[in-house]
Amino acid sequence: MPSLTSQNDLRAVQKLEFCYLCGHDFDANSERTKDHLPPRAIFAEGDRNYPLQVPAHGSCNRDRSSEDEVIGQLVSLLHGRVPKPHRDRLTVEIRQESGRELGILTGLQIEAVIRRWLMGFHAALYKEPLAPNTRFATQCPFPSGSIKDDSITVHKIPRQHRVFVEEIKRNRITGCVDSIVSNNGKLRYECVWVRMDDGGWGCVYGLDIYGWKNLGDIHNFEPRGCAGLYRTPDATFPKDAKKATNLEFRFEGDDPLDPFAA
Repeated sequence: MPSLTSQNDLRAVQKLEFCYLCGHDFDANSERTKDHLPPRAIFAEGDRNYPLQVPAHGSCNRDRSSEDEVIGQLVSLLHGRVPKPHRDRLTVEIRQESGRELGILTGLQIEAVIRRWLMGFHAALYKEPLAPNTRFATQCPFPSGSIKDDSITVHKIPRQHRVFVEEIKRNRITGCVDSIVSNNGKLRYECVWVRMDDGGWGCVYGLDIYGWKNLGDIHNFEPRGCAGLYRTPDATFPKDAKKATNLEFRFEGDDPLDPFAA
């Protein structure tokens, strides 16, 4: 069962011989970099050891600094670090929706950022790149929506989100999850491979950073953790990946929307 929870585990990942973004091996002419996943700027100074760093080509990893800076400033609000005005990259608009005044963060494609991290988590755990055209379904840890003209459409929490959360919790209890714990325990990632209705396999995952569901508007909307599923084109699972238990039991009195709630 792959598990990356110690300094030695996390250091070993830096020796991977392929780029986690494009999947190609490094050669003598490759510019090899190490990408912090998630970005170093997310974490407080005391939580920057031990990080997950995954190898990538310099050419593949360029032009991500602005994206990383925005997500870094957003999540670091949870541990009290507020960006200086001249460096603030968080774009917030105030809008009215159903008689409520909402603050909306724009200019950040959080689902795309999480997908990139998942590529790194997969590479780190299974020592193989995630296949191109892998399909993702991700529930972000805060409310999302779309704006058209002056109208706001708030996205509903998909029904399958509760299924993903329960799958993680059920398999954690039975010891059937692959896991990454880094940055002084402030990042927790767990996943398990489940057989789908068509017989293929998909990876159900949960991700938490500093209890980041509290970044969302928890007064007007239901708090939710980050969970989802990804599935490779051939719908197989990696060697040594943990497969879901066949035991069936339910949880009572537990948070059905957060895979890491106590």
